[in-house]
Amino acid sequence: MKRLFLLTILIASSVSAQIWPLPTGTTYFVKGTGYDCGEFIKRYKVEYTTTPKLFSEKGINFDLLTADSDLNVFSIETSWNTESGQHCQFGLFFNRARETRTLDLDYTKSKSNGSAQACLENEMLIKSKLQSAKYEASKRGIRYIAVDILNEENEVCDGTRVRLIFDRRAQ
Repeated sequence: MKRLFLLTILIASSVSAQIWPLPTGTTYFVKGTGYDCGEFIKRYKVEYTTTPKLFSEKGINFDLLTADSDLNVFSIETSWNTESGQHCQFGLFFNRARETRTLDLDYTKSKSNGSAQACLENEMLIKSKLQSAKYEASKRGIRYIAVDILNEENEVCDGTRVRLIFDRRAQ
């Protein structure tokens, strides 16, 4: 009985954290936990790096990755606060291209507690970085999902590749 109660709470907290449900139904919820430099260690571990300045200076958080039961439709939910204190939320919806192992942007949604114009600059930045993003799932139970976010010179990785990391087990 305790396990059922705990499971119900975990599912409810994941569902309540989601802003925009997928049109095909949301089955999987995976929290954003950080960034890495482009590869899993021993195929199933992550060596995290710091947040790239491009996102940290703007306060952009990559909060949640969701997927439908067939793993064909995905979304990434982001959030940040503007300098004027306005809270912005931005969702990107993707179709999975299995052949190329990319998430191809289909459409976006946004909302804020003020002017939508104040959120626009970060929305355009995020869209430009995730237009067609390569993804990779870690082996051994698919704990981590990595999505390429930067492929350019940066201050956090020796190479140009920086990935968003989403951890299935994160609370």
